[in-house]
Amino acid sequence: MIMKYFSTNQQVVIFLIIISLFGLYLWQEQGEKAPRAERARLLPEGQIHVEVLGDVQKEGIYCFDKGITVREAVTEAGGTTGRMALAEDISSQRISNGSKLIVSRGEEGLIIIKIRRMEPEKLLIYSIPIELNRATEEELVALPGIGESLAGRIIEYRRVKRGFSSLEELMEVKGIGSKKYERLKGFICLH
Repeated sequence: MIMKYFSTNQQVVIFLIIISLFGLYLWQEQGEKAPRAERARLLPEGQIHVEVLGDVQKEGIYCFDKGITVREAVTEAGGTTGRMALAEDISSQRISNGSKLIVSRGEEGLIIIKIRRMEPEKLLIYSIPIELNRATEEELVALPGIGESLAGRIIEYRRVKRGFSSLEELMEVKGIGSKKYERLKGFICLH
């Protein structure tokens, strides 16, 4: 056995290291099992997150300290692939937190940029509130404690009432009490 080559003190140290590593492993596993929405609260607030995909040098999600334009986001992604001209009307357009830019080639070398919303999971990971009056069923289901049937009731309530006038109004939807509302309010907004 290998342990016979170590003194008693060395064996104790090795045992403590093994126990520490095992404890660290278990602690990390518990962190991975925590819902994404709960882990998202640890990310910095006040930053703008924009996903840039398509004909750019470096696709990815970029973080900015202030509001930015389409041109600034594309530039941060390394610019476009090949030689393409960015139309001035779109390049100066400001983009909001949680936007996804899809860059592609158009006729005559112009860039076509589609501005969409990031997937719900990405919104939650980056602590970007989901807009209650525009949220899709998929976005609502990504919220903690919201299943498909409750998401359907929220959308139906929103349709009948022509939108929510306050976040607290969400408690009028059957299945959302004060406890569930308290868990949700950090993940939603009106605009």
